[in-house]
Amino acid sequence: MRREKVGGCLVILLSVILLPCVITLLIGREAAMPVSGEADDGGGQIRLEENGRRIDLQEYLIGVTAAQLQGDTEVEVIKAQMILNRTYFYHRLGTRKALSGAELELQYLPSAEREARWIGEGVEDAKARFLQAAVETDGLVMTCQRQLAVGMYHRISSGQTRDLSKDYPYIHSVDCEQDLLAPGYLTVVEYSRQALKKALSDVCAEEITDDILQTGLQILEKDGAGYVKTLLAGTEICEGDRFADALGLPSSAFSFQWPDNGMIRIICKGQGHGFGLSQYGASCMAKEGKTAAEILHYYFKNVVIETWKKGE
Repeated sequence: MRREKVGGCLVILLSVILLPCVITLLIGREAAMPVSGEADDGGGQIRLEENGRRIDLQEYLIGVTAAQLQGDTEVEVIKAQMILNRTYFYHRLGTRKALSGAELELQYLPSAEREARWIGEGVEDAKARFLQAAVETDGLVMTCQRQLAVGMYHRISSGQTRDLSKDYPYIHSVDCEQDLLAPGYLTVVEYSRQALKKALSDVCAEEITDDILQTGLQILEKDGAGYVKTLLAGTEICEGDRFADALGLPSSAFSFQWPDNGMIRIICKGQGHGFGLSQYGASCMAKEGKTAAEILHYYFKNVVIETWKKGE
């Protein structure tokens, strides 16, 4: 999700960093047509909110996946992403015959918007890739112990994906060394003290002073993948993900520096929450000849890719 720039925040390239650094922003939500009304089971029909037109589930999944991936993405990555989206759809549908479009919470790009977006990537080739992915994954979902396994994904990991809670035993930490070479892997942001105080006012109940920013801003705990779990702001403990969200940081795998110019420098690794599938890593695997199933089996533990038969 693209986050709004915090007022007063200065984004700069830093040549002093040993690793190559590219200042980046997260991919924003695509302008897309929402859905509403009924989303049927079986073959599936989705009603578009804007004009009431109904489309089948396959077309809907193409539009959703196109909002998440570029047109020149490898077919096997598109297939893996489409399987995750179909799994999510059936999970939200549950035992019902229909659900409201608002419950899906997915962005859908109509064909005209997809094609406009794909002009620089080859419209016909992109259309062929996404159609092939839809046909070859028709009906396929990801399961764990005969239950739908709702997967998560992000753009670039910190170099390792994260373990999630016991409620999602199939989302586990795996090495993603290839992500270290991804464009936009490293993001460096500098904040004025005033801008940082303003951003943290929504996160911290305690008043943030200059002294806190200088000596009382400390990382307390990181998880095994390097993402900040908790940090100290004065006497208040904050969650790393919430802190990153408040500042518009691309991930919670961050660290602090205090340069001599009076600013506060934050260095981030990766883009996104770090759970589940790394889209960049999946692309690297596809280029090495891995299939969609092999990609999903790497990022998710003890899962099965199978045709979903509701009620079984």
